Parts: sequence; C-alpha cells; structure tokens
Amino acid sequence: MKITDVKFTKIDLGSRPVAWHDATFSESSLSFPLTQIFTDEGLIGISPSGNSKELIEGPLKEMIVGEDPMYMERIWNKLYSGWCHPASSGWEIRALSAIDIALWDLNGKILNQPVYKLLGGDRDRVPAYVGGGYYADGKSNEDLQKEMLEYIDMGYKAVKMKVGRISIKDDIKRVKDVRDAIGPDITLMVDANHAYTSAEAILFGRMVEEFDIFWYEEPLPATDYEGGREVRAALDIPIATGENEYLRWGFKDLINNRAVDIVQADPAICGGYSEWKKIAAISTANNLKLAPHGGGNIGAHAVASLPQGLNVETYPGLRAAGAKVMKFFEIDEGDILLPNSPGLGLEIDWDAIK
Repeated sequence: MKITDVKFTKIDLGSRPVAWHDATFSESSLSFPLTQIFTDEGLIGISPSGNSKELIEGPLKEMIVGEDPMYMERIWNKLYSGWCHPASSGWEIRALSAIDIALWDLNGKILNQPVYKLLGGDRDRVPAYVGGGYYADGKSNEDLQKEMLEYIDMGYKAVKMKVGRISIKDDIKRVKDVRDAIGPDITLMVDANHAYTSAEAILFGRMVEEFDIFWYEEPLPATDYEGGREVRAALDIPIATGENEYLRWGFKDLINNRAVDIVQADPAICGGYSEWKKIAAISTANNLKLAPHGGGNIGAHAVASLPQGLNVETYPGLRAAGAKVMKFFEIDEGDILLPNSPGLGLEIDWDAIK
C-alpha cells in the first residue's frame, strides 16, 4: 500500500450567537478542520485536526506521497526534518500532528484495530470532563452556575471553568459560586489560559484552594518553566499544563523544571500520537499522569492507551456545531466509551460536509 494524496479542508460552521472568551482569547466563529490521507488501495485515514492547507497539501504532502503508511517512524521523521530545518514549535508541528493522527487512523483501518489498542491498550472507557465556564458579554454568575448544572444533568461528574480575564477578586467569587452550585461531589478544575504572572498565579491559587480544586490549569505562559516551578511549589493544588508545549524536548524541559503535576500534551498540537507516546514515556518515568488538552475524539484514544491516562476534555454545547459533521463519542456515567471500530472510529457526515 502506498500514500497517493493528502488533503486538508476547513469547514465553516457559522458564527456563535454570542462570542465566548477565555482569559486571553476570544472566538465568535466555528469551524471543523479535516485532514485526509489517501492510498492506492482505497483506504483513507482521517483526522479532525489541522491548520494550514499550504503546509499540509504542500511540502508535507510532497514528503510522504509514495510512502508505505505503516512506516510511521520514518514518515514522522521525514515530516519533521526532511523538508526544512526542524522547527521546535508552531504551525509546522501542528500540521505534522494532523498528518500523524490521520496515519494512525489509517493504520487502524489497515490492521482492523482501534487506535487506542495500537497505542498500547489499557481500557475501553475513560473519564471525561467538560471544558466550559467561558466568559461572555452579559453572562452573570447565575448563568455560569446554570451552565455547570446543565453539564451535570448530561451525566458529567467533572467540569472546568475559565479564570484570569477579570479581577482576581471577581474570579474567586465565580469559583465559589460554581462550587456552591455543583456541590462537593463534582470534580472542579480552573483554567487560566496563561494569564498570570507567578505572583498573581500564587495569590489566586491560595485563594481558591478552599474550594477543592482538582487542578489549576496553565496559570503561566507555556515557556515560563522557572515561574511554573515557583507556583507549583507554593500551592497544594496540582498544576496542569502543556497544551501549548511541543515535542518531547519541550516536555522534557517542562518536567525537568518540576513545573507540572498533570501533563496536558495534546496529540493535535504536540506532534501527533507518535510523539505523544514519547512524551508519555518521559511523563510516566517521572511518575506523572497525562490528561490531553482538546477534542475528546482524539484525546480519548491517548488516555485509554496507558494506565497513567487521567481524563479527557470534551466541549458539549460550546462547540456543538461540530455535531453537524461528526458524531461525538458516547458519554456514559461521566465516561467516554471508546468505539471498537477500526482506526479512530469517527463517524463523519460526508453529505453535511459537501
């Protein structure tokens, strides 16, 4: 079998009725990225990720057309260093990641096995949580409480909310109000999207510790390893970070600086599943657990592949427009159920895409 073509499509899903905000970023539109790898035997590998048609259908495609798709390591290394001086982060690595994920989907179809089993295989269901609690114009604390209770009504047992966009005092009130609404038995995480200095991060962390926070996500910019070490040492709340880190070398620096408790390497960003496995090896060698940032249909396979996989992020409601073109994995009593179908097990509505 040989690779014959690589294509990237970004599908416009329209605008959100109300723009949402985290601490540092705003979004009003929705889209669905799709990377596809075609073969001479008719099998197609797909990934619901990607960023650049110019990169994916340009130099990266040129490097792998004609390759046997089962030579995963050879292809990864060609994508990384075969067409330019290697990048350590950025759009090139994200484009590489999309191709690598599509190759794992393709290999699953070739071997008639789901990706999580090819990656190692530990279980077929994994805990899920909601990445929600965004800011929006006119959104009150009561609206935020109602949102979180809606997720619990869906069967979720863990929720995450955004912090860092407004004053520390007002954000502490938001966290308190959410904990009051969801009660003591629901897991609650907070995500600052790298909004703080180390001093601000420590201050905020100390003020919300009483609300039983499961993790404190990305309090500092991704490369502030020294500050991360200070924050982690000062707080009892576990620090989760890594969604904006790239490749095994970046995670080696993050972990060696003792700046993280829960490693959030995202296969769609960090270098694909092939690189995620190497990052997982470094993480588990340091007795750390992994909780991939990002879409659950990709992250679930990674988490289900090893015992140290912690949980998976999902976005019900927030990005429900994606359901127009792809079915999301089933949630049962707060867990994602992994499909046993070959590859990623994605159900794509090709008619809707057309």
